[in-house]
Amino acid sequence: MRQYIRLPDLFQEIEEAKIQGHYKKYMKKLSKVDLLILDEFLLTTISECERNDLFEVIQSRTDKKSTIYCSQWAPEGWLGKLGDGPLADAILDRIRNSSYTILLKGRSLREDYSKIK
Repeated sequence: MRQYIRLPDLFQEIEEAKIQGHYKKYMKKLSKVDLLILDEFLLTTISECERNDLFEVIQSRTDKKSTIYCSQWAPEGWLGKLGDGPLADAILDRIRNSSYTILLKGRSLREDYSKIK
């Protein structure tokens, strides 16, 4: 089973799960997805609450399931988006020590795809 989700949408779904009292159930579901694809990863700076939620998602999946982080930022810029501190370091430590980095270069293909429609 795989799941694609934009990071802002993930944070919204987590917040909704908290409000509805299903936080633990939702987080358990995320931990079981074989491949989680997080798009728009750290496109913007995230809040402390979002940082905590992101840590819990990553922690539950580290060395157990696969996660793809799609970002416009090179990994070297992620700390600035996460903010300083031990939690940001812990998030990046879990990503760095169990991942491969693939950097894509060149122009965006969105322009070509938009001409097809």
